[in-house]
Amino acid sequence: MKNLSNEEISKKGKNYDNIQNEGGEGFNPYWSELERRDMEAAQDHAALPKSKEEQIDALNDRIRKECGSVAREWNEDQVDKKKAELYAEIGSLKKEIEVEFKAEWTEEITASRRIEWNNFVKSIINSKGQIDGKDQPKLYQKQINQGWKLEALKKAVAIYK
Repeated sequence: MKNLSNEEISKKGKNYDNIQNEGGEGFNPYWSELERRDMEAAQDHAALPKSKEEQIDALNDRIRKECGSVAREWNEDQVDKKKAELYAEIGSLKKEIEVEFKAEWTEEITASRRIEWNNFVKSIINSKGQIDGKDQPKLYQKQINQGWKLEALKKAVAIYK
């Protein structure tokens, strides 16, 4: 069955149901194979981190699992070497993230977005200098509409001062 495509397995599964299972009431090895393939594909897909942040999280998980105290009992030198390699990979990913962030958030863009955000906040502040509870959703909606979050603006402002 490993040589068959999913489409071929599906055709054979339908035929098997009609002949062996009298319409599909019993076990069908073809459906079982399709389920197994789907589970493998889902595991493979889930194992691949999509963003650099997810890759960093996955590497930190590997450090926790593969370089923990139990692993150190068996071969401390190898574990230290592996841990150093994983941390080096994390460091390079963080540098890439920082470069990408600075490319998107230049000093000019940061300044204009900061002005835009400050003007928006000033427009919804009440007489006490606070944002009313009814206006809180406007903050979140503004972040969604503009395509960037306040945390990113704060980070860019900290970079450029």
